[in-house]
Amino acid sequence: IKRLVYTTLKHRFMPHNVAACKFKLPERLCDIRKSDNACELDFVCRACDVEQSNFFSGFFDDRSSIQGQLANIINDRSFIKGTYDVLFRVRDDKGWVVYLIDWKSDTLEAYDEATMREHIKHHYAIQVAFYSHAVKNDLLRLNRHWSDENARYIYGGMIYLFLRGINPDDD
Repeated sequence: IKRLVYTTLKHRFMPHNVAACKFKLPERLCDIRKSDNACELDFVCRACDVEQSNFFSGFFDDRSSIQGQLANIINDRSFIKGTYDVLFRVRDDKGWVVYLIDWKSDTLEAYDEATMREHIKHHYAIQVAFYSHAVKNDLLRLNRHWSDENARYIYGGMIYLFLRGINPDDD
C-alpha cells in the first residue's frame, strides 16, 4: 500500500480530455498545494434535484439513459449521501476552478482512454450525475450570489483515477 500511495502521488497524470479543461491542471497530485485541496468530504443532496438538473448533461451523449436509471432509483424523499475523495482547486487570472478526483480500484482489461471512458460510461454515469450536482450545490452554498452558470464555470469536472492503471515504472 505504501508503494501504491507514493506512486499515485508522484505519477505524472493528465486527464484525457485536457483540451476541454479551462485551466492548467497540476501534472502530479503531489503538486497540489495542501491549502488548495480537501480530502474525504461528506455530502448529502436531494436525489430529485439531480434528476431535474441539466448540470450533468454535457458529460454523456445519451442523457436519456441516465434519466432512466435515475427514475428507477429515486423518489421525492430520496437523499444521496456520499464522500468526495479529493476536491482541489486551480487558479488563473479569471478565478478558481474546482475539480473532483475519485479513486477507482476497478480491474480493467486495459487502462487506455477508450476502455476507461467506456467503463465510466457504463458503471459510473449515475455517480457523475450525483457527485457533479452535489459539488455544484456545495459551491453555491459557499457563495450565495453565484448563479448556476457561474457554478458550471467553476466546477471543472471529475477525474477518475484508476489506481491499478498507474504503472510505477512510468514517469
